[in-house]
Amino acid sequence: MSVIGLLILAGGNSRRMGSPKALLPLPNHQTLLNFHINNANMLNLPILIGDNDKGFLDKCFSNNTNSINSSVVIIDDYIKNAGALSCILSAFHYCQTHFINQDKSTDNNLSDKFLMVISCDNLIDVGQIFNLLKKANLKNHHGAYLKDISSDKDYPLLGCYSLSLYDELKIYLDKGERSVMKFLKDKDICQIPMPLSTPTDWRNLANFNAPDEFKLALSYFKNNPQKEQS
Repeated sequence: MSVIGLLILAGGNSRRMGSPKALLPLPNHQTLLNFHINNANMLNLPILIGDNDKGFLDKCFSNNTNSINSSVVIIDDYIKNAGALSCILSAFHYCQTHFINQDKSTDNNLSDKFLMVISCDNLIDVGQIFNLLKKANLKNHHGAYLKDISSDKDYPLLGCYSLSLYDELKIYLDKGERSVMKFLKDKDICQIPMPLSTPTDWRNLANFNAPDEFKLALSYFKNNPQKEQS
């Protein structure tokens, strides 16, 4: 699996949460977005952030001594307020333009180039997700995402996707479609079982949308000292 970039999706409206998820404070004095960027830096991948023009990068680092890594790039959505797929399409384009076409020494076959995607509504270390995904054999597949097999719940925004999906995704969005799972239903996608282990129960760390869900995720986050030091 050749992952050439990492996209952090941080532009949701957070209506149920009541405040932007990207700026939620953690016990280790980081914002949620800050937490994901710091962990993503360990992967030595270019980091793309889609925040739907909300300016979260400046806000989450404004009171932090950490400097913003020069590899962090803010990208615009293909269509404003059109959901995660619109941001993923822009990230595909950025990767192809800046990481593939500019490097004449590399193979420009998009089918074996992948973009890793994580939504900013989870407290799982991106490095752990990356290590799980890279074990998948993605030859002749369009991507992979995490799945909680115990509850049969899909996490399509914790995964990686082939840049070869660009044309199909653009057509899909141009027709007014927005659903992630509908787009993926006829694609060759690997579903990676989510590990459920103590003290890090990924089921409770992933995809929180309301204050009570975030509070539950924090209780699991606090029980994992390694995360607090990230």
